[in-house]
Amino acid sequence: MTAPPGIERVLFTEEQVNHRIREVAAEISAKYDGRNLKLIGVLKGAVFFLTALARAIEVPLEIDFLAISSFGSGGPGMVRIAKDLDHPIQDQDILLVEDIVDTGFTTRYLLQTLAGREPRSLGICSCSTGPRAESCRSRWITVVSRSPTDLSSAAVWISSSAIVIWATSR
Repeated sequence: MTAPPGIERVLFTEEQVNHRIREVAAEISAKYDGRNLKLIGVLKGAVFFLTALARAIEVPLEIDFLAISSFGSGGPGMVRIAKDLDHPIQDQDILLVEDIVDTGFTTRYLLQTLAGREPRSLGICSCSTGPRAESCRSRWITVVSRSPTDLSSAAVWISSSAIVIWATSR
């Protein structure tokens, strides 16, 4: 495949990405079988990934969004919610959908904040994770890969530990 003008190289074809999204959606569908799921997208980056994922998930679902802003100089600074959810999440199965998790700092903040709202379960699905997120990687479902150059090394991380660590399970 030839890269479009201005793009050095294509890491994954559209077909490869769509195939991986369908695989992850099947895992999510199996995990939440018989339950209603609410996807929470982190604006604006996760919109297209969330949309593709939602279309492929085969359990009833709702979608809500929140937006964050980070500020501070240098390393991780402060995070605040710039646009909150439109509806409560108490007693619901929640899957936070991110585009890229780099260090995990913002994601941890969001998961802790959402966990405080007493969802039944809380997990995360990220399109990609950065190398600095390695220490938290087992908590995430990731669609792309550990290596930004090899889709075959992609793996799905969805485990009960994510629910235990980040949610109140009932």
